[in-house]
Amino acid sequence: MKKNQNVASAAEMRELLKLDIIQPFNVGPNWTSYAGAPFGCHIRWNSEGFGFILGSDYEAGVIEDWVQFELHTGNE
Repeated sequence: MKKNQNVASAAEMRELLKLDIIQPFNVGPNWTSYAGAPFGCHIRWNSEGFGFILGSDYEAGVIEDWVQFELHTGNE
């Protein structure tokens, strides 16, 4: 079942952007969606709280792991 799932903290989202791992895809008035995550998922973020996806528990787990991998493998 697809539902809103938190996948990255605000600090992690800022770092993903700084490293150019994710890119703005659709800028909206309340949040922006960012492309670059596995499964073609877009991470939505309001630049303050958690980055989230609309997806399954499995997709959220894979993307959470991907965020950690991207931030801690050769990008320190």
